[in-house]
Amino acid sequence: MLFASCSSTSTLSVSSKEDNTDPYVHFILGAMYDQARLPTSAYRSYLESVRNGGDDPYLWFKIGMLSLRLGDLERSAQALSKATRGDKPPVAWLRQASAVQRMAGHSADALHSDLRILELHPGDEIASLSAAKLLIGLGLTDSAVTILQEMEPRWPDQPTASKERAELLLAADRAELIQEWCANPQFPIHDIHACLLCAVSLEALGRFDEAESAYVALAARGECNDDLFVDCFQALYRMRRYQSAHTVTDMALACDPSDLDWMRQSAIILLSLGEVEEAREKLEVVLRVDQENIGVMDLLSTAYIQTGQMGRALSLISRAISLEDDPVLIQKKAAIIAAMGNEQASIRELLRCVEAHGDSACALSLSSAWLSVGFPERGLQAIPRGAGTSIEFMFQRASLWERLACVKKSRDLFENILADDPGNDTACNYLGYMLAERGIDLPYARKLIECAVEKEPDNPYYLDSLAWVHFMEGRYEEALPLILRAQELTPDEPEVLKHLGEILIRLGRLPEGLMYLQESLEVAPWDAALRLRINRLISP
Repeated sequence: MLFASCSSTSTLSVSSKEDNTDPYVHFILGAMYDQARLPTSAYRSYLESVRNGGDDPYLWFKIGMLSLRLGDLERSAQALSKATRGDKPPVAWLRQASAVQRMAGHSADALHSDLRILELHPGDEIASLSAAKLLIGLGLTDSAVTILQEMEPRWPDQPTASKERAELLLAADRAELIQEWCANPQFPIHDIHACLLCAVSLEALGRFDEAESAYVALAARGECNDDLFVDCFQALYRMRRYQSAHTVTDMALACDPSDLDWMRQSAIILLSLGEVEEAREKLEVVLRVDQENIGVMDLLSTAYIQTGQMGRALSLISRAISLEDDPVLIQKKAAIIAAMGNEQASIRELLRCVEAHGDSACALSLSSAWLSVGFPERGLQAIPRGAGTSIEFMFQRASLWERLACVKKSRDLFENILADDPGNDTACNYLGYMLAERGIDLPYARKLIECAVEKEPDNPYYLDSLAWVHFMEGRYEEALPLILRAQELTPDEPEVLKHLGEILIRLGRLPEGLMYLQESLEVAPWDAALRLRINRLISP
């Protein structure tokens, strides 16, 4: 029985003239109560009719609708499912059943109701949209697309349904079908939201230049529509079309020059475009008004760093930390302090971060800081337990063991990283260079570095590694163009200058090679081994 599990407070019975078991009588009583706007009494009478043998679809429909009025979605959904189980139930009943079943979370039943509507009325707009949503939710996108393609087109008089259809096609990853809609002569060209969907579909299809133009044109048509500005800005930023994104921020600020949010977004774009001074000015204006905005402080400190104002950056980030002791901010403060030359104070900040927050990113930075000051063993101690499966920490451990001259341990860790992530070009280059520098397994080292160069052919550090493995193999002619390209890309890197000098010397170009070695020593005067090498070349 449908409601056999009702609690005692909701057990329904009819007290009329005691033992009347005629379902028709209870049905009539229910209709009378319903007409008198007594839904609870009507519901009880209809249910009593069912208990006494009444099983008419209309009776179940009335029970379902009264359950809905009484706030019981679960019972309403069950009753409407029974009401619509016949061969040809009224479409209105099926629509009601679908709506209630969706609200009650019965997706499969709702989909069944929608598909039955489409059997009776192929292309029905409401049922098509509803069924497509449910199918996409279930991952059955091909079936959803088929239903949407068969949906009756009503673009001139039903623009909302057409937009919903386009949104669902986008969710189903069929942006090309939206472009067919956009190209239709009856497309609602004056509908901003419809045009936005066309721009989104262009982006989804990878037609970024067209999408960029569409977003900028839409923003210009928006008549100070802030939501539209946000949509267009986010899309352009997502596509890394920063200049056009800045154009949108200018449009928004032209509508409201005092809007702090848009001023902040404008500053973010200006930083991306390298217009640091202008970004700094805008952020300072925002901070004067919103004096405790930590996000703005973070951005403004970045602008100060980029303009070499390290003291101001440190002061500002310290102020932000006083408002919110965030590990990310502490890491940034530590990086600023290290850049100012106080590495020990930077390490103290990172230690405090690890102790206060147990933050893994701070622990990784702390490990790197110990490595940079020449204490790789402390760097190993800084790596927390349980970090063994993290690629970042595995890489860090491998680097530390290499600095401790434990080549086998380092190599094993790098091999583990590459087993999990074969395309990790940084690991390929590091391991390849580590082996090449020591003259170990040179063919394998070259293969690793070549994989890294293949992924980033203009990375000067990868090119330097490949040149050096050729050098170690005695192939100096092949090494030269690679090291020259690396030096062109990074003119002041001491290791590249040193390698270029050594390659030229092996090619018999001693004066030129010596010049590059001396340039390397000027950039890195702490390199005692290089200083000794130069002295020996000058006075053998």
